[in-house]
Amino acid sequence: MKKVYLFISLLISTLSFSQQTISFENAEGFTLGDINRQNGWTTVGQNQIITQGNQTDGNNALKITNDPNLGKPYTPYIGAYKDLPIAFPGNFTISFDIKITEQSPTSSSFFFGIDSPTNRGYDILIFNNDGNFTDYTGNFTNATATWTTNTWYRVKVERTASKISYYLNGTLIKDTNKTSEITGMAFGQSPNSSGSAYIDNIKINNESKLSVQEFLKYSDISVYPNPTTDYINIKSPTKIKSIKVYEISGKKINVKLEGDKINVKNLAAATYLLNVETDGGNFTKRFIKE
Repeated sequence: MKKVYLFISLLISTLSFSQQTISFENAEGFTLGDINRQNGWTTVGQNQIITQGNQTDGNNALKITNDPNLGKPYTPYIGAYKDLPIAFPGNFTISFDIKITEQSPTSSSFFFGIDSPTNRGYDILIFNNDGNFTDYTGNFTNATATWTTNTWYRVKVERTASKISYYLNGTLIKDTNKTSEITGMAFGQSPNSSGSAYIDNIKINNESKLSVQEFLKYSDISVYPNPTTDYINIKSPTKIKSIKVYEISGKKINVKLEGDKINVKNLAAATYLLNVETDGGNFTKRFIKE
């Protein structure tokens, strides 16, 4: 009987996440100001804020802008990041509204990025400061697509078992053959120059055909304390097979798993990515070493 109840509870959890909307509203638990540590969002740089006056849904939107306290150029990026509630192994879409205020050789370029369990910035769509779109490869299905300032665009990212596709206002602009599961998303800018981007009405749709038993909910994995000064404990309902720690830049850091915790005493104060491989899947969490 316990197994039946467990299956039902997992099924309810899965169905409840068939779609999630993030509009940065007070009713969703957001407050105006710094988005860092609000509802699972973390930031690189200051001034990544929830604001009013530039939104498409409700009263609030996320503003991505430069941080005058950091140097120019600042790499890898300045912006806001969020772990997804589950690690998506199957079909899903992420869509959002975006408006950018400046476009010049000296302004920032803005981007949307997705993470895999082992690769921060697994794939990326860049609104380049020359009005074109680019990524790490420069290969686009629609190489003529352009964007203009102070115009709202609807971007949709669609993942299937064979590819990831990007649409701008319903028009396909990019196809990739990448197939990794997706664990996080980021909105950012580089190289810490002028201009701002406003993000609103994010919709995440889980269209996976997998059965409930075939994946573990992302929220089932927890790391604590976070921030930490010495140890990170890892809580997982399934066996932990291995762990990896990366700097934000992507550089791997050598650490050892000691039971269900890792010793981070010797790490420099910074934000890190912790990849946890379990019998239920791969998951990437962020933690802060103070």
